[in-house]
Amino acid sequence: MVIYAESRNFSWVSLFAGISLGGAALGLAASKTADDFLGTILLYLDRRFLPGEYIRLPILNSGRAEEIFGRVESIGWRSTAIRRAGKNTL
Repeated sequence: MVIYAESRNFSWVSLFAGISLGGAALGLAASKTADDFLGTILLYLDRRFLPGEYIRLPILNSGRAEEIFGRVESIGWRSTAIRRAGKNTL
């Protein structure tokens, strides 16, 4: 790449600067996707809960704390499906 840039009378320093700026922009744009991906991998590796198990989760609903109790249906890349006990809803 450096040889090509110099053969075209293009500064290789500015070429590397452009590549590093483009990489930084791509990294910032993909940070949410990377967070989701790493969170899913950690969830699989940690094995805190598996599909079929019953769990109790604290949530904040309209400013007050509640708990959800239900069975884990599936663990996906971006979400975990929980079937609520008593209501039979996902």
